[in-house]
Amino acid sequence: MLVLLGFFFEKDQEDMDTATEVTTNLNCADVLTTAIQMYILKNDRYQDLYKFITHVTANLEPGRRHLVFESGRRVKCYFETLIQRGVDAGEFRTDNAELVAVNILFLGDWATRRWVLQRRYTVEEYTREMTRNILLQLGISSFSADDTA
Repeated sequence: MLVLLGFFFEKDQEDMDTATEVTTNLNCADVLTTAIQMYILKNDRYQDLYKFITHVTANLEPGRRHLVFESGRRVKCYFETLIQRGVDAGEFRTDNAELVAVNILFLGDWATRRWVLQRRYTVEEYTREMTRNILLQLGISSFSADDTA
């Protein structure tokens, strides 16, 4: 189990590092859009592992359960930092970057909740629409859903 947890958490860190590298010269909205896309698509790509970890977490001993929760906190902090950077740059408007980051964290639940939406949305459509909603929440009203394709 620890090997699976380590693998999944390593993928989170790799995605955060890659998103940081590929978005160096982009504006805050484009950086956030790219990071959200990578996050959801990673969870979709490893959906069986994601679902397994989600279901097994409740049965883990507290010390190991902490590893799962710590990974979620790291991802939340990563998105919170991106959002706060956008607020500081005047691109985003929010008085609570942490709650917006938590909303993004829960977008990864596509892997476990997709059965509710998969008849209506592909993972790409889900990603595009949810990214649009997050950006609207941050005051980016000129954003087009086609911008995340």
